[in-house]
Amino acid sequence: MAFPRRLLVSLGATAVAASALLFTASIQAPAVDGTKWDWLQDTYWIVKNDGLPAMVYDVASGTGLPILDQTVYHIERCQYGYLYGRCTSQYGPAQPNCSRVIGNVAPDGSVILHFAVVNNGVATQVTPATGKMARVRGEWTMLNQMVSLASSGTSFVTHWAHMYQVKPTDPEWNNLPFVNMSVPQFLGQCP
Repeated sequence: MAFPRRLLVSLGATAVAASALLFTASIQAPAVDGTKWDWLQDTYWIVKNDGLPAMVYDVASGTGLPILDQTVYHIERCQYGYLYGRCTSQYGPAQPNCSRVIGNVAPDGSVILHFAVVNNGVATQVTPATGKMARVRGEWTMLNQMVSLASSGTSFVTHWAHMYQVKPTDPEWNNLPFVNMSVPQFLGQCP
């Protein structure tokens, strides 16, 4: 028995809608520990003196040289471990790099971040970073590591560091290591 095409299309659309409704209804809130990192919302993270050196690898010469750098990011929002915010970084005497940070922290403390340079609303360069939440001297740090292509395209910067949370009451808030600026001044270099 042949069914009219209009009936088959209608039945197909109904099946798709019903499947979507069942799928949506089956989504549950994350487990209780899914919110354990939500305290990261509206926090600021910096590199302290012990994490300042990075390595620049020149592709043409095949040599690597240490370089000082500072990275500061503000996690504007964090919910169920998903986060986003703004980042300013500076390598050596170069001008600061401005990017958006987006990523997540899993319940076990594993961290995945992406730093996206945004021009006219379009991400033009994305640098991934991995890490984990780790306790150092009794405080939470983000032990992050990344490799990024320098803007010249002729070298890479590789870096790992314990990123430390910084607050307005901390001395580093008003005098960031290496750049000797306050956190608001350093971040304020980027729109």
